[in-house]
Amino acid sequence: MALTAGTRLGPYEIIAAIGSGGMGDVYRARDTRLGRDVAIKVLPESVAADPDRRARFERETQAVAALSHPNVLAIFDTGIHEGQLFAVTELLPGHTLRDRLRAGPLAVRKAIEVAVQIARGLAAAHAKELVHRDLKPENIFLLEDGQVKILDFGLARQMTGAASSGATETVARTDAGVVMGTVGYMSPEQVRAQNVDARTDLFALGAVLYEMLSGRRAFARDTAADSMMAILSQEPPELSGVAADLPPALERIVHHCLEKNPIERFQTARDVAFALESLTGSSRISSSGPAPAIAAGRSRRRVAQWSAAAAIGLALIAIGWFAGRVLRSPTAPATPLWLTLGAPYGRFGSYPEPAISPDGAQVAFWAPDSAGRVLLWTRRFDAPDAHALPNTEIFSESFQPIWSPDGKALAFFADGKLKRIALDGGAPQSLADATTPRGGSWSRDGLILFSPVSAAGVYTIPQAGGTPTLVRITDPENRPLQFPTFLPDSRHFLLSSTNGGVFVCSLDDPVIRKVSDARSRVEYAAGWLFFEQDSGVYAQAFDTSRLETSGAPVRISDRVGYGFSSFIERAFSVSAAGRLVFAEGTWLPVTQLTWFDRAGHALEKVGQPAESNGVVLSADRTRALSERHDAKTNLTGPWAIDLSAGTEVRVAANQTESIELTPMWSADESRIFFSTLRGIFARQVRGGQITKLIDQDRTVWLDDRSNDGKYLLFEKGDPLTQEDVWVLSLTSPLTARPLVATKYTEGQAVLSPDGHAVAYVSDESGQREVYVDTFPETQAKTLVSIGGGTRPEWRPDGRELYYVGADRVLLAASVDSTAGRIKVARPVKLFQLGQIGLFANRHQYQTTTTGDRFLVNLRMPVEVDPPVRVLLNWPALVGK
Repeated sequence: MALTAGTRLGPYEIIAAIGSGGMGDVYRARDTRLGRDVAIKVLPESVAADPDRRARFERETQAVAALSHPNVLAIFDTGIHEGQLFAVTELLPGHTLRDRLRAGPLAVRKAIEVAVQIARGLAAAHAKELVHRDLKPENIFLLEDGQVKILDFGLARQMTGAASSGATETVARTDAGVVMGTVGYMSPEQVRAQNVDARTDLFALGAVLYEMLSGRRAFARDTAADSMMAILSQEPPELSGVAADLPPALERIVHHCLEKNPIERFQTARDVAFALESLTGSSRISSSGPAPAIAAGRSRRRVAQWSAAAAIGLALIAIGWFAGRVLRSPTAPATPLWLTLGAPYGRFGSYPEPAISPDGAQVAFWAPDSAGRVLLWTRRFDAPDAHALPNTEIFSESFQPIWSPDGKALAFFADGKLKRIALDGGAPQSLADATTPRGGSWSRDGLILFSPVSAAGVYTIPQAGGTPTLVRITDPENRPLQFPTFLPDSRHFLLSSTNGGVFVCSLDDPVIRKVSDARSRVEYAAGWLFFEQDSGVYAQAFDTSRLETSGAPVRISDRVGYGFSSFIERAFSVSAAGRLVFAEGTWLPVTQLTWFDRAGHALEKVGQPAESNGVVLSADRTRALSERHDAKTNLTGPWAIDLSAGTEVRVAANQTESIELTPMWSADESRIFFSTLRGIFARQVRGGQITKLIDQDRTVWLDDRSNDGKYLLFEKGDPLTQEDVWVLSLTSPLTARPLVATKYTEGQAVLSPDGHAVAYVSDESGQREVYVDTFPETQAKTLVSIGGGTRPEWRPDGRELYYVGADRVLLAASVDSTAGRIKVARPVKLFQLGQIGLFANRHQYQTTTTGDRFLVNLRMPVEVDPPVRVLLNWPALVGK
């Protein structure tokens, strides 16, 4: 029954018919919920009437909908209308390959481009155990931008009826012993009504490619019966006789697809794609697919740069596919083989955090999607496309994911939690709290070992979830130990200390033993210990029976990416299969201190662009103190900037720690307070003498200090209470106590200028909001922000409180404390900040005394991030 304009199928309103036939009617419709046009295909009534075929339709369309592959038609929804099943798909601008072939054969290059994309779509579907079984030019759609879509995946096998066109005939029944497919594109096993698998689609792909190159059907005969006999017993005419300038290798690929015996064909669609790509070279084949979706506002230059990077990465992926097969052979090459992986849309997350799977077949990393959402992605080395894992979006710093031993799942840190996600689908499962995580490892026994809070102990949790268990560790020196990695026996593991050294530990024995002096996180693989040193990755032989290293370390790679230091950065990952990945370059964003007026107009820049993590102003607003990473020395520490003269100088000439975090002026500006992984310190501005104020067994971050010089506020993580706000009294004797410590995460605390109030951020409502409470003792907090808020800052005269709301909008709330109580007015929007510094527990903007100008630590735009490099056979470098 045909549908008319205005007919409603649930939320979908029919606009007009697009086409019809025995395979079903297709309509253009409007999705009234989302305000977009879609296509609706209505199946014959006989499909809905058969319970088995209806169930199969629903099952398989759900599987196709989960593919989310750019070369497979997206299915949004399914339903039933007056006894007829329908499927809702994306609406495509363009035409079918059949329409294009009516104008004659395609150019060789174009035919290869189309075939490569078809092979990619088939590979994605076959990975989900979906076989099309009716691949033909009618089911291949060419979009206006050059992208190719496979239509009717999961639909064709359920449809009945015939849609004849010339010598073709469609038979779609799937009962045992009944032919199913389109004559002329069917495989021999389909003609014989035998069981089919993915190789059936490869035969059809060969037939389609033959037709694209020659303009003729490979097995066209006068009748359908004759065509079937040709498929079973005859070869198609040689392509070289009908297509000019055809590469001989391309003809061999076509005939390899069209082998009568499935065993003698290509075995996977990925193999076909690789073989086709290898014909044209990296620079040419890179254009075989459409340009990726680019967020609105990106320039043509940026797109061109990403496309160039993608072309290089794609070519090297092909090399990696071949090299990976060689690596698994008994005669592994003696020379190192490299490739690079670019970000899907030109940018990675705050860090790529690459993690290679145990079998070395794929890598996981963090990167934004086309909408700018930072997600966890996976990319196989034998496939050209990366795939984002749904529901893994993060809103802050990225941390290295953890592979399951079988490579079928990932554990990752997001939203203050340790989560787990299966690669074959499903929503992430929250396992445990992890506020400031420092690594983890997954054993073959099904335990996940992880550090939930920086330098605050390690825990185990069953992979299915449960209650975390603290691992007992006896360390007389109370060193900050983190970044656990299991050894092969699943009982021993390694931990790294920021003070230097790698230690072997056990789940069964609390005593630990030092095994290396490396100042880095480590990973073990196939008899070697890997660590970072001198801007490179090193490997040293490690005996797992004696639990000790031997021999001199061997340098594996250069140009490893660093954040603060080799210890904090998670820049490399290694597998026993002989592959290693690492992030190149410096991954702290380059920022530029910039003055803005209250309306958001940029006024002037201060100093030079630098890897600045945050900024605080002196009391008179003439100087700035910036926490800065120096790429030349790989040290992170305080720099002083004269705002009038524009000069900037390193404060700590005698810096002994590789990282000095969150610098803060003292009240009289004679000292600079800072934190390290060992506690809180003070350095005299003149002379440089350092005094330890308080020891800590974990990382802390300074938030603020009181104007009277009596207090310092700092953040401290705890496995039980998450991130907390603490106060350090600077009067003798020095004492520290928790100020706001609940089961929720609190931080980013700032004191009012008069010292009677404290503003901070908490996620107790389910999202981060700004609160104000009394100080030095909290009594009853007041909610300030509306709809979320972070990074509060007081105006120096105490009359306004600022914070960053949704979409990086800077808001201001008037504050009245004249009556002895704090009254905060409804916030008003000032302007939208640009991309600011990476870290939430640093001051990313400061204001003048009157609040008329704001100094912002503004991130510099970056066109394309450095790639992730892959070493395919690290044993070639260690002499193994």
